[in-house]
Amino acid sequence: MFGMPNMFGIPNNMKERCPFEANQISKRKFEAILRGEEIMINAKALHFSISTIMLMLITSIVSAEEKTTLTPPEIHADVVLQLEAYSGGDSTYVIAMPRAAENAYVIRHAVIEAEGELGNYIEYNIEIGAASCLGGGIMLMEAGVYYKPLPYLKMGFMKGHVLRGFEMYEGCVNLTTSEKPVYAKKYSPCHPTGAVIETDYDIDETMGIHTQFAYMNGTGGSFEDEHDINLGFQFRTPLRGLTVGGFYTDWQWSETKYNDSGAIKNVYNGYRMGLGCNYDQFNVHLRGEYYIGKGFKDRFSYTEKVKTYSGRGGSAGEDYEYVVHEVPFEDTEMRACFVEGGYRIDIGQPQLSYIQPYIQYQWWDQSANLDDDYVFSFLTLGVTLGIGPNDSKLRIEYQTPLSFPDENKSGLIPYSKEQAANRLIVRIQAGI
Repeated sequence: MFGMPNMFGIPNNMKERCPFEANQISKRKFEAILRGEEIMINAKALHFSISTIMLMLITSIVSAEEKTTLTPPEIHADVVLQLEAYSGGDSTYVIAMPRAAENAYVIRHAVIEAEGELGNYIEYNIEIGAASCLGGGIMLMEAGVYYKPLPYLKMGFMKGHVLRGFEMYEGCVNLTTSEKPVYAKKYSPCHPTGAVIETDYDIDETMGIHTQFAYMNGTGGSFEDEHDINLGFQFRTPLRGLTVGGFYTDWQWSETKYNDSGAIKNVYNGYRMGLGCNYDQFNVHLRGEYYIGKGFKDRFSYTEKVKTYSGRGGSAGEDYEYVVHEVPFEDTEMRACFVEGGYRIDIGQPQLSYIQPYIQYQWWDQSANLDDDYVFSFLTLGVTLGIGPNDSKLRIEYQTPLSFPDENKSGLIPYSKEQAANRLIVRIQAGI
C-alpha cells in the first residue's frame, strides 16, 4: 500500500537478483541474505502489522470482558499550505536537509487523525497524510496503542514524536516558527517506531511532571544491532507557565558493506543530550534549548590549510595547499541551541482574533571537537495572525543566515555563505 515494499523489505526485483535464476549475486552473499544479515524489517510494515493485531485483540477483549459500547473516535484534520520564496543565494537548509532554493507553492502538511479510547484502559491514535519534510507522499505518519492502568501512566507501541525537549516533541505545525531548527533531524529522527512508557502526574494545580522512556527502532528501521533509547522529562515548576525539561538518548547504528569475503558489519555508538525551558503566561512565549551530541551518521569532512615550500635548498618560496580530512562517524561532536520569544496581542474580532510577532535565533556547531570554526547561525523574524476558528492562522516569516564557516572549509552544509539564500514563507493553515 502506498508503494511500500513487502513485509520483509525485500525488493520487488529479488527474483531477478536471485542466484537461482540469474548469477548476479555470489553464493556467499545469498547465504548472508538467507541468514538475515541483509534483510531488515520495514518499520512501516512492522508498525502496521503490530497496530492492526493489537487493535483487533483489544477490541475483542473490551467487547467480551467489559461489555463496553465502543465510542466513535475523535477525528481531526489539519491543512497547511505555503509559499516559499528565496533571495540572495541558490541553496537552503531545512531540518538538516540541504536543497536548492527554488520558489514554490508547497503542501507543507495535510493529515487526518483519529484518536480515542477502547473501554477504560486502552488509548489509540492514528494519523495518515502527507508532509513535505517527510517527502510529500501519502503515508502512515503517526500511530499508537497504549494500555493505561492508571490515570497518569500508560505504556504501549507507537510511531511518532519522542520526548526530546520541547521543540523536537512538538508537532511542526504547532510551533511558534514555521520550521524546527535546521539541525533538528541530527538530534531527533522523525516519527520513529517503538515501545514507550509514559507518565504525566499533577503534583498540585501548578506543579507536575511528565516523563517518557522510549525504546525505538534505529534509523535503519529495526533494533538489530541498532537502537534509539531515550529518556525525557518535563517539570512544571511552581512558577505558573514555566516548565523545564531535558532528555538523554543512547543511539546505536550499523553499516553493512559487502566484498568478495562476504558481509562486513560495523556498529557505531553515540549519544544526544539536551536541556531547556519554556514559558507561556500573560500572552508571553519564551523558549530556549541547548543540545550536545557525539556520534552522528554523517561522515564529516574538513579542510586543512597546509604550508608547502618551493625552491631548492630550503630557499624562500612558501606556498599553501588545502587537504581534505574525514572525521570518523563515532568521533563527530555537535553543539546547538536556539532561543525564541513572542508576544500575543488579542484583537477579539472573528476575522482577526490575535496577532503574534516573534523572533528566533539558532546556532549550530557542526564539529565541536575540531579546533576550527564550523558554526552556522540563523535569525528568524515573523508574525502570526489568528484568522478564524480552530486556530486557523496566516503566518509571514523571514529567515536569514548570519554566520557560515570560511568558504575553504567543508562540512555538512555543502555550500558557502554566498550561496545561502534568505527565505520568505507565507503560510495559511486550518484545523477541523
